[in-house]
Amino acid sequence: MAQLKWGGTSPAKPDYILEKLSGMIRTCYKCQKDLKNEPAIRGQHGLLCFPCRYMLDKAGGEAFLASHPNYSVEKKQWEQNYGVRWRKYKRIEKLRDILGYIYGLTVISCLVVLGIAAKAGLWSYSCGWLAAGAIGTILASSVISAIIGEVANKYRSPSPPSEPPNTLNSKPELVFDEKRRIEVETRHFRISDRHMGQKEQAGWQGIRKKCLERDGYVCRICGAKRNLEAHHVVPVSKGGPDCLQNLVILCSVCHEDQEYYDHKLLIQMAKLLGRKHFED
Repeated sequence: MAQLKWGGTSPAKPDYILEKLSGMIRTCYKCQKDLKNEPAIRGQHGLLCFPCRYMLDKAGGEAFLASHPNYSVEKKQWEQNYGVRWRKYKRIEKLRDILGYIYGLTVISCLVVLGIAAKAGLWSYSCGWLAAGAIGTILASSVISAIIGEVANKYRSPSPPSEPPNTLNSKPELVFDEKRRIEVETRHFRISDRHMGQKEQAGWQGIRKKCLERDGYVCRICGAKRNLEAHHVVPVSKGGPDCLQNLVILCSVCHEDQEYYDHKLLIQMAKLLGRKHFED
């Protein structure tokens, strides 16, 4: 018999399965969608459906959007007013840094050669010119750096608004209703290596069909109607159950693009191990 992910007949409740929040209506607070039979993810102001949570994370997450409610407008205004000038300023600054490195290497090289010559007692007329060249390089670099700095100051402008953080690689917390929570705690979880028997395979196909019917046979992110797959918000390999409150329909492209719970890494590992990736 294949080994279960958690072993035993009554696995311990995983940390992502949360108690029913008292007084919380199982509805997405962004789109008002009923979440009775689909993933409900805890948000800052209530529950979120999977597409709304994904779109929020794509824009930087709830916390970022709360602290930067007008980020898109600010970004657009900054681009119109300062974008070109700021990029020119950064290019000039980069040029000054490169020239500084070149001057520094030149001076160090001259000093090393002079040190070796002095130690070997080979000081000569040419060494004098080399020393003068090092001093001239230092003076020239100071003058050129000052000139470049003056030019850069003409293009100095405010920095762009803070970029939103990447929250697509987070671990959404699912909220199961009380009935579903008890069912999840007491049932067997599908084995992680996919070696299912006929009975288990038939059960999975039945759940998958219900998921397709619930989501209208379209990808919940892009709306595609082909190459549809049932995506586990919490992957099977992380202990995610086969139930409608952990499944959402995505197309193969959006499915492979998921980063929650290291989903991309799981797909890459599956490919390295020679295992065809189906649905996770």
